[in-house]
Amino acid sequence: HIQKLRALRDEHERREVEELVDACRRVGFVAGAKEAQELTDAYHRLDQFLVEQRAGQENASGERFRVLAEETYRHGVTILRRALNLFQALQRVDVDALEQERQTWIRQRQQEGSSASLERSIEAHTKRLERYRRREEELRALIAQLNELETALETAHLEVVDLVGHAASVRPFESEAASHLERAVEAA
Repeated sequence: HIQKLRALRDEHERREVEELVDACRRVGFVAGAKEAQELTDAYHRLDQFLVEQRAGQENASGERFRVLAEETYRHGVTILRRALNLFQALQRVDVDALEQERQTWIRQRQQEGSSASLERSIEAHTKRLERYRRREEELRALIAQLNELETALETAHLEVVDLVGHAASVRPFESEAASHLERAVEAA
C-alpha cells in the first residue's frame, strides 16, 4: 500500500514539474526551463542508482540518502516555482518606459527648475527601478541556488558510485556526499 502511495505521489510530482517546465517555456523563461531539466536529470540519475543499489541489499543509510536526494530535489522545485513567479512579475514591468519617463522629468527639472510634484515623480520612478533591479538580482540568485542543488545531486551521485565495491564497513554517510546534500537542503 505504501509503495502504491509513493508511486502515485511520484507520478503527481513528475507531472507537476513537467507543467512547471512547460510554464517556463511558455513565458520565455528559458533559464528556468533549462535549470529545471538539469535538476530533474541529476535527481533521476542519483535516485535510479540508489534504487538499483537498494534492490541488491538492505541498507538503511542508502534509504536515508535517497530521502535526502528527494528533499534536495523538492527544494529545487520550490525554488523554480518562486523563480518563475518572479520572472513573470519582472516581465510585466516596462523598465524602458519607466526609465524614459524618469529621464524626461530629470531634463524637465534641469530646464524649468525643481518642483515638489516633479521631485516626487522622479523619486517614485527611481524607487521602482531600484526595486526592479533588486528583484532581478534575486532571480539570478534563485537560478544560482538551482545550480548549487544540481551540483549537490551530481556530486552525491559520483561519491556514492565510488562507495560501491568498497568494504562493507564503508557507509555512504561516512563520505562527503551526504553532507553535500544536507548543506544543499539547508541552504535552500
